[in-house]
Amino acid sequence: MKPFYYVHETNCNMTVPKTLWSWQKTYVLVMLACFLFSGYSLFLFADHVSRSVWRSDFRPTMFVRDLNSDANRLIQIGISAGFRPPRDLDVEIFSPSPLFQLIGGIVAFAAGLTIWKITREKEIKKIREETTDNLLLPDERSVIQTLKQSGFESTQSRLAKDTGLSKVQIHRTVNKLAAKGVLEKHKYGLTNKIILKKEVFE
Repeated sequence: MKPFYYVHETNCNMTVPKTLWSWQKTYVLVMLACFLFSGYSLFLFADHVSRSVWRSDFRPTMFVRDLNSDANRLIQIGISAGFRPPRDLDVEIFSPSPLFQLIGGIVAFAAGLTIWKITREKEIKKIREETTDNLLLPDERSVIQTLKQSGFESTQSRLAKDTGLSKVQIHRTVNKLAAKGVLEKHKYGLTNKIILKKEVFE
């Protein structure tokens, strides 16, 4: 049995796809926008955290809870005199604005990664289909295209009508494709049922 990638002698001048990775512009632009927004948001959050950590006017979160009423009154007097009391570090870092930056950055990165994965899978599928077409003879390509349009299966007599090929041509072409492992042929009454292997083209 000849392997699927066997090339017939008369099909030596096959063309190779000019661009193996022709990314769709829309997907690329959206993906880049997601990554840029993600990087910018995470940078702002990291910058905010670093600035907050190195500030000298922060105190532990439990500080307020440990203060008695007299100490709180003294702080209020200091505030009225222009004194700025120490603030909570965790409250400063996870205030609404920095928190939105963190969440937005993570979501944008996940969206960009998903778009990249989907685009890559589509491009690989396209390359596989183009390469497969280049490895096939015109009659073989016509039979495969007809089978795809018929839901990956048909009868041998029906293929002769749909492709316009003679019964002898269909018989020889089906046998060649079956030998390459592209399709399966089963007895179906007075004719044969031809099933195209989906895994080869997916």
